[in-house]
Amino acid sequence: MDMRVDEMRHPALQRFLDYLPYNPYCSRSKRLEYIQDKEAAASFPYVQINYPVIHYVVFDLDYAGSALAASDRDLPHPTLAVVNRENGHCHCMYELLKSLPRKHSRSTRLLLRDMTGAYGDILCADRCITTQKQLVKNPLHIQWDVICPTGYGGLYTLGELAEYIPVEWKRARDNTRKFRATRDPRVRTFEETYNPISRNCSLFENGRYYAYSIACQCSCHEELYNRVLERISGLNETEVPRYFQSKLPYAELRSIARSVASWTYDHRSSFRSVNEGAMCFPSMKGTVWTREEYQRKVRRRRRLAAERTNMMQREATRRKIVDAFEQCRGDGVEPSARVVSELSGVPLRTVYNYKELL
Repeated sequence: MDMRVDEMRHPALQRFLDYLPYNPYCSRSKRLEYIQDKEAAASFPYVQINYPVIHYVVFDLDYAGSALAASDRDLPHPTLAVVNRENGHCHCMYELLKSLPRKHSRSTRLLLRDMTGAYGDILCADRCITTQKQLVKNPLHIQWDVICPTGYGGLYTLGELAEYIPVEWKRARDNTRKFRATRDPRVRTFEETYNPISRNCSLFENGRYYAYSIACQCSCHEELYNRVLERISGLNETEVPRYFQSKLPYAELRSIARSVASWTYDHRSSFRSVNEGAMCFPSMKGTVWTREEYQRKVRRRRRLAAERTNMMQREATRRKIVDAFEQCRGDGVEPSARVVSELSGVPLRTVYNYKELL
């Protein structure tokens, strides 16, 4: 059993063992491989923590000498610094005096976000680990070197950790937020998406930002695809020749537009503005309506929303049937209505309503 039996008297290591889940994930690499009981999992180099509550905030520092980075940069010393003795990389673990539940308050969530963001920037961390299905270097395993605080120290409240956030970092964060608030992040010029190595990447980046801005305005996938294709085709004619020796073939433009439109249309709900639904109706608040006018507005909106939902359902069914039909042709199978129904999962009666596709 590869555990530090002789060092388990240290309070920080004993608390780490006590806080492990009853049946945590564990591994000999960084991937989730096994689920073992607590005692067995403690003998693996990597183990799961922070379940069912958050006990530790862990920063992954992938550079030599990172175990002392916190002290060098005027941050509190971590509760546990688990160091890879071969390259000097480490996991800095800050143990919370009061564990955080998974569903904490908004103020706690914002405080945790600012703390992890600031410490991550200052320590140049690759990632911050607070979620339950991420593995950390196990300080109980003899593969790692461990730096522990003396005595019973190393316990922090979230507020105490946040007190070490520099004023300069807060000022830079506020300025960044103000800049983002004055500019639509979905708008990009070709210069801002220009990649000197690849025409494809330049047009793809510009096309996807354009798709984000119009996703809620398009009633179907085909409309979004056509508008993105028109956009990147225009850039291919006007902007690409200024930066590259030749333009991109039309077939590749269609491939880029298809890729952008497919993903963006499936995730279009993520690009709605505040207080806008899928139909992007303007808010009815702040206007004095009579009872008849209000009811007429609501009935109209419900009718339009129902028509849009019906159209989307028809489009989804059509795409399923067409995909099943193409699969039959590719497999050399006679695309009968019954075969298409089985492949697409669409009822046979519905397939007959789309018989013109077959």
